[in-house]
Amino acid sequence: IGAMPDAGVQRPGDLAADTCGHVLDHARTALGRPLRLPVLGALGLGLVHPHPDLDRRTRLPVAAGRAALGYPGADTFAGHQTMMGADFSRVSVARLADHLDEVADALTAAGHRTERLDGRPLLLVDGTVLVHDNLEADPGINWNASGSLEDLPFEGATGILAIARTVRAVAPVARVIAVGGHADGPLPGFVRPGEGGTVGLDTPATGFYRNGGLRVQHLGAPLDHTRQLPELAAGAGIPVTLVGKAADILVCEAAARRPAVATS
Repeated sequence: IGAMPDAGVQRPGDLAADTCGHVLDHARTALGRPLRLPVLGALGLGLVHPHPDLDRRTRLPVAAGRAALGYPGADTFAGHQTMMGADFSRVSVARLADHLDEVADALTAAGHRTERLDGRPLLLVDGTVLVHDNLEADPGINWNASGSLEDLPFEGATGILAIARTVRAVAPVARVIAVGGHADGPLPGFVRPGEGGTVGLDTPATGFYRNGGLRVQHLGAPLDHTRQLPELAAGAGIPVTLVGKAADILVCEAAARRPAVATS
């Protein structure tokens, strides 16, 4: 429903961001009528986003308002968690290069062998797994632990996920992502520099996405899920259903989950 004041620092075009308004405008042009959003309207969408096609009144009393993001950077995982009540104030944007020694020490303490890859600011763990900046998000948002499934398993005490969990324990960033797949060649050959001084694996170039068998697990920053809306609602006896991405990343044992929704 709009842009933060600093949106133009990294993406000048985002200063005019307004997904809701643009969708409403397009619907009127394409359909010849306003887009009908009865549920969002009843919740007060027209109160927080004035638009000719949205009612500024609601039949029931609602509390609605706009707020700035509660976390640094552009990260939808942090966005979902924050909207549900998580405190992301301790999460920071950081390059792996700025925490390389701390991460290496944690991995060594866990029994792993670590070395910098060709002197660059990323780690080769046990000769197989790369710990590196994620190049598919804004610089410093996420780190990855990536390995070839021909070299080691994804799960287990010596697997990719175990290495990622050790990194997660000392990482200040929102997510550490464990990635395992089948590559077109040795992973060090797909390492490249990214924006903002980052260095990491060019995951699309490896063939992981093309070759099948991809394994991925997102390890988020530690959160008190009992203070988030799904758990609080379920604890009050209210049925909870998590739809789409929310079903994948929010924690609520009592919730029904619909991660895939039929669309047209």
